[in-house]
Amino acid sequence: MRNSWVPLFIAFCFTMSLTGCGHQSALGGSRITGDLSAASYKEVQFNQHQKLWFRASPSDTAAHIRLRVYIEGDGAPWWRRQIAPADPTPRVSVVAGLAALDHAPKVAYLARPCQWLADASLCPQSWWTVARFGEDVIDSSMRSLDWLMLQAHASELELIGHSGGGTLAILLAARRKDVRCVITLASPLDTEEWTRAMSVGPLTGSNNPQELSSGLQDIAMWHYFGSKDEIAPEKISRRFLSNWPHAKSMVIEGWGHTKPWASQPERFQKGNCLMTPEGH
Repeated sequence: MRNSWVPLFIAFCFTMSLTGCGHQSALGGSRITGDLSAASYKEVQFNQHQKLWFRASPSDTAAHIRLRVYIEGDGAPWWRRQIAPADPTPRVSVVAGLAALDHAPKVAYLARPCQWLADASLCPQSWWTVARFGEDVIDSSMRSLDWLMLQAHASELELIGHSGGGTLAILLAARRKDVRCVITLASPLDTEEWTRAMSVGPLTGSNNPQELSSGLQDIAMWHYFGSKDEIAPEKISRRFLSNWPHAKSMVIEGWGHTKPWASQPERFQKGNCLMTPEGH
């Protein structure tokens, strides 16, 4: 009798996972967006489904102005990998932290569709579940990038994505002519192999980077993985990497899926295709 409250507590937590832990998401979200605001980013409600944050220096004398865009991961976790959250807004964010610390002249943080909305029910739940890499998500993100390029008066684009944000970055880059550099961090680049390895259902309605046959041959790509990452280890992406021999791949010893990417950006922000402040 002393522990008779345990089943009730578990049932309550299960119910909360179905209805969404909005309070917890709001608390985590306020810290993330607060860091972006403190770094002089301006929040933009691009459309009813997608938000972004943008920061630009007053002037830029480079002949080819580059915009650097950080793309958010899949967001709030699933309950036991089976029950999707009612709100995909992340409670922690690797790329928002990286964006806040980035000193590039023109930088943006692109949330995934349906994240950070006051009412996530405005979106189909499939946009953060089985169709998270589907045509609707890609189309919304493409239009967001087009708008950002106009605002930045940029001619070239760099994409950096963590986890599923890197997966989306590859799918976007393959459809654009202005992308010069793609950096993925702990990203599954073969979603079919990823669902198999994670023992979760297939992402029906999603595109798989592994199935791309063109669009990336002229884009510099650097893919970073953590040796202790149990969610998106490098071996999951080997078929994709073998398709694009010009792509660079690096496994960082001791790193996991979320740590310490945001605290040690110097490990992957130099010596690759990202443009430095000096223009190299």
